[in-house]
Amino acid sequence: MEKMGTKIISISEGVYAKLDAERLEGENFDDVITRLTEKKSISLKMSNNSPAYEL
Repeated sequence: MEKMGTKIISISEGVYAKLDAERLEGENFDDVITRLTEKKSISLKMSNNSPAYEL
């Protein structure tokens, strides 16, 4: 995957905790967000629906 520039975002402490809980060993937050959003994209393509998805 080609790396692009970076952006700074603000998230609530609750969302931070959820992302932190999703992190696998050796992952950074960029990796977690990429992995979770890829799952969502694949799910949407397979179902042709818009399932509710929360972090």
